[in-house]
Amino acid sequence: MFSSIIKKWRKKILIVVTFFRGKDYNNKKDKSALEFHKTLTKITQSTKKVPWTFAAGDNYLRNGYSVLITNKKLQGYMVADLSTKAHGIDEAYVPTVTTTHPGPMSRSIFVIRKVEKSDIFGSDEIIRYGQKVRIEMNPYIHRKTLYLSS
Repeated sequence: MFSSIIKKWRKKILIVVTFFRGKDYNNKKDKSALEFHKTLTKITQSTKKVPWTFAAGDNYLRNGYSVLITNKKLQGYMVADLSTKAHGIDEAYVPTVTTTHPGPMSRSIFVIRKVEKSDIFGSDEIIRYGQKVRIEMNPYIHRKTLYLSS
């Protein structure tokens, strides 16, 4: 008799635990807080189409242009991978290369900025070979401005 009472209690406890887990799951699902939703949101955000810059007829690269960066040696395109964090640094991610043309999406477009407003080349907006530049991720992919560094 005692063992049958324990079995009934186990069933009731199991049913209650299952009910609360299901309720917790449904709450997270309604708030889009499940891990699946977080991953899907990251993928959607990183593959969203974004604007990029074309030369204004003179074929010069200018300060603030949004560009797709290629690597001739690797025969690929540089893309940001926000799912791979760099170890030992608080907010750092690992860039990677893809061999297929990604097109203008948020993970593949980078912004070129001059480091100094005025240097030996002058103070115009044209970027020349040898000038110091910063390569930053476009503002569509992350809430903070992230720079490429080596």
